[in-house]
Amino acid sequence: EPTREKAEANLLNLLIVDDERSIREGCRDVAQSIGYTTYIADNAEHAFRVLDSTCIDVVLLDLRLPGIGGLEILKEVKRHRPETVVIVMTGYADREIVLQALKADADDFISKPINLLQLRTVIDKALEKKALKEELLHLKHMDRLKSDFLGLVSHKLRTPVTSISLFLQNLARGIGDPQDPSFATTLRLILEESDYLGGLIQELLTFSEVLLQEGSAEIRPHDLGAMAEAVAEDLRYLAARKRIAFTFQVEDSLPLLQLDERRIGFAIRALLHNAVKFTPEGGRVAIEVRPAGEA
Repeated sequence: EPTREKAEANLLNLLIVDDERSIREGCRDVAQSIGYTTYIADNAEHAFRVLDSTCIDVVLLDLRLPGIGGLEILKEVKRHRPETVVIVMTGYADREIVLQALKADADDFISKPINLLQLRTVIDKALEKKALKEELLHLKHMDRLKSDFLGLVSHKLRTPVTSISLFLQNLARGIGDPQDPSFATTLRLILEESDYLGGLIQELLTFSEVLLQEGSAEIRPHDLGAMAEAVAEDLRYLAARKRIAFTFQVEDSLPLLQLDERRIGFAIRALLHNAVKFTPEGGRVAIEVRPAGEA
């Protein structure tokens, strides 16, 4: 089985795959001096066992191994865990195989015999490259989210704004008799569209604030029951207008939960608002807040 050596200062995991013991031990010493948890394998089978059981951040990989070669290991790593940094180790005479490794998306290479000081620099540079890639992917993801959000805003706002605009245009032209029962019906529908528009704008603002925010979540102790009750009170008016029986019940002495208030609050509001919105007129919405597992 591959041996495992514990480093003290870092949570990053590094796997060394080489059939030469001296190289494995030299690379291990350098990796541990940086602060890695190191794993060692002397062939492909050992390497695959480590990769299957452990989240590896960096692989130092000898391309010339007995049995399954390093190039196949590289391809498997990049196929299943493309975010893993792979640094190939090879001799000066292996130029062609180095080119194949780079085409297979190896992150860097270092020539044998291994210069241990150079190895530390190569690892640091490869990790900087990985961090840059992750940041670019994050920026692309955020850009896509913002584009989707703008498309959602445009789609959601178009219908109620068009309805209200047409009604106001008719009023301005003198079309419509306030004494006509159909006028009162249309006016009620326009008021509903206006209320819907106001609620939609608030939801979109919350969406942009919560789901598009960058940075880590603000985890603090909060009363989930109180959060849900505040949202329920805001929705009682909407439920009453649809003649929906709306009940809310929360158990006493619920424990405080560690959570991000804005994100969880957004999820609760979206859930309860949809419950009222999609319940038919005259229906019933019942909300209970209790510990999991209770009947």
